Amino acid sequence: MRLSTYQVTQVSEQLINDLQAFDSKLKPKQIVERIENSNGLLLCATFNQRHVAYTWAEKNGVVLELLEFEVRDITRRRGVGVFLFQQLAGLAKQQQFESLRFPETQSPATLGFYRHLGIVPMQDYKL
Repeated sequence: MRLSTYQVTQVSEQLINDLQAFDSKLKPKQIVERIENSNGLLLCATFNQRHVAYTWAEKNGVVLELLEFEVRDITRRRGVGVFLFQQLAGLAKQQQFESLRFPETQSPATLGFYRHLGIVPMQDYKL
């Protein structure tokens, strides 16, 4: 029972089922297309072999631009999002990105999470 992350390079049935638990409108074909997109990056956090958080990002020069950052409701406020952010920042730095860019949002919960991390939406978070 350990929280871990991995960069997705292959689609599994478990991945599709877990990601659809986050967003029922997400279709398997969309997941496959995003993973196969050489400009994209999917990083997942798992706990007990279940996906509990993920982030989709797109490579934009020296900036890694986050398109989605999701944590399952039942695992929120337990450090999963912070852990995923730390792992993403480490991976981005390792891959020579200079900054992360988080999407704009109106969600109070997401804005609170951004504040907790010291992030300003649509501004670059320097690595």
